[in-house]
Amino acid sequence: MGIRDASSAGRPGAAGRILAGAVTDDLGRFVAQAPVMESGEWRAEVRSGREVIGAVSAAVFVEATAEQRYATRLDYAVRRAGGSTVHSGRLRGKPGASWEGLGNQRIWVFYRKPGAPSGAFNSVDKSSLTRDNPVLSKGRFELRTGSKSGGAWRVQYFGTNLAAGVVSDAKPAP
Repeated sequence: MGIRDASSAGRPGAAGRILAGAVTDDLGRFVAQAPVMESGEWRAEVRSGREVIGAVSAAVFVEATAEQRYATRLDYAVRRAGGSTVHSGRLRGKPGASWEGLGNQRIWVFYRKPGAPSGAFNSVDKSSLTRDNPVLSKGRFELRTGSKSGGAWRVQYFGTNLAAGVVSDAKPAP
């Protein structure tokens, strides 16, 4: 699965640049993110394989903005509690001179099966909003998922028009 710059696609010998890759989950869903450096048309593409017939989506126009997004970082930990896996951490941004917690932002959880390629994380359809109050807890999150044996977990913040997106390091399933 790939996201492709379609501005040159459709011309003989010009397929467009691949901007991001993704792996679908068991239901065929995917999440892909790429920086928008210039305005243009983008398409999602699935390449043909032994078990898959290739397909290309309709083009979607994506507009680049001149605004610089500020840096973000995710502190993330994962642990087992009873029959659940607990994901906790804090999202921080640096809109000025210092890092501060970012409240009311959505954090998504992803899982990679044992033996899967390093980038083959799939959404587990679980997300949480970061806390907004009190100030010392701002940007903190905690959510539970079912336990998995082996594999790895990570969390992701997709960003906003002002704050850059960020992906945590992969953590082994506890």
